[in-house]
Amino acid sequence: VYNVRYCADNDCGPSYSNTLQLTVIDKPTVESISDIIPSLICAPATFSFNPPTDQPNGSSLNPATSGWQIQPIGGQWGNAPSTIQYQPDGNNVYNVRYCADNDCGPSYSNTVQITVSTAPNVTDITAPAGICEGLTLTLSQPQFTPSDATGCWQVFLDGIWQDITGNSIPSISYNVY
Repeated sequence: VYNVRYCADNDCGPSYSNTLQLTVIDKPTVESISDIIPSLICAPATFSFNPPTDQPNGSSLNPATSGWQIQPIGGQWGNAPSTIQYQPDGNNVYNVRYCADNDCGPSYSNTVQITVSTAPNVTDITAPAGICEGLTLTLSQPQFTPSDATGCWQVFLDGIWQDITGNSIPSISYNVY
C-alpha cells in the first residue's frame, strides 16, 4: 500500500493535494493442475474439470477470460467448458491449462497433456470348426484399433481366461490337448 499526493510550491509555501492510498495488485496466481487432471480419458465419457485454487492478488478475477483452456497438439489454445463430452476425433492428444485473469493480466497453470482413447476394437478371429486332440492350432493376430493397444492370446481353461505363454507374438501355435 502506498500513499501518494501532489505538492505545488512557491515563495509562499507548499500546497498539497488530497492523499490517495494505492494498493499494488499483481496478476493472479494459479496452483498446479497436475494432480487434478488425468493423463488418460477413456471415451466416450463426460469429464468435469474442477478449477484449481487461484489467488486474485488484489483484483477480482474476470469471469469472461478466466477458466479452462484446451489445445489440440499443434493447434491453437481455446476456451473449454468445465464439462466436456469426449469422443475420439482423430486428434486425441490435447494440452490443458487453467487461466486466471484480473486487471493486471492473465496467469496460467502448468500445462498437462491428456490423451482421449477408447477400449480397443478387435476384429473376429476364425479357426476350423474342430481340431483333433494332439494337433497344433495356429492362429494369426486379428486387426485391432487403436494401434497403440497391446494384444495377447488367451485360452479359457477351468472356468478362467488364462494368457498363453508367448502371447505377445502376432501368430501363435497352440497344442490342443
